Amino acid sequence: MDSPDNSRELSKLKENFPIFNCLSSVVLKDLVKMVSWFKTNEGNSLFQQGAPGLGVYLLLEGEIEQHHLTPQGKKLIFKLSGPGEVIGTETLFNKENHIATAEIITDVAHVGFLERNSFFEFMDENPALLFNFAKQLSTECMAYKLKLVESSYYGSKQRISRLILAGKESQLDLSRAKLAYLSGVSYKTTIQVLSELEDRKYIETDNHSIAVKDEDALFKLAHDFPLDLDDEGLL
Repeated sequence: MDSPDNSRELSKLKENFPIFNCLSSVVLKDLVKMVSWFKTNEGNSLFQQGAPGLGVYLLLEGEIEQHHLTPQGKKLIFKLSGPGEVIGTETLFNKENHIATAEIITDVAHVGFLERNSFFEFMDENPALLFNFAKQLSTECMAYKLKLVESSYYGSKQRISRLILAGKESQLDLSRAKLAYLSGVSYKTTIQVLSELEDRKYIETDNHSIAVKDEDALFKLAHDFPLDLDDEGLL
């Protein structure tokens, strides 16, 4: 019989991380033994830009911002991640260093860690999981390409509208500064677009949040991609 602690750990994986749905409960019990759970606070990092990839992180609670700093000190946000996502997959199948820092942006984050070599052995014994990771990485690659198309050819209103809708669906808190970073639009232009959207009664803003008031109208402003970027957690 499983101990109460093991049962809780098993429930964490089954209920919160869809990528493991291909595994039976018996196999998941083996995976549970490999996960090291911990809590960490805002401002701390799961890994740093330039550091080697040691494994992957399972985000149970909280939000993670992955960003790259240029030599000039400019920050580029690659991705915002919420609960249920696996962080650090880009270095899972190679020995390259991380090109981004994964920073906690909520008061606290509850995270599980899977050491790379042990996890490789586990996937070797469970090829269905290996296929799931390959599928996810392929989808993320396509999504990033589509984001590049979006940033190159579509206007600031479309980009910001999509991000507002994405934030609403994923329940991620998108500040004005984050909208500017993620959309590739200047902070001044972001404020102007938000003001216009508010004048049109599409959104309502206060000092800390943006509420969607007319979702249909906002959706019409956003470009309709053949792949849902928001479902992939690629804000």
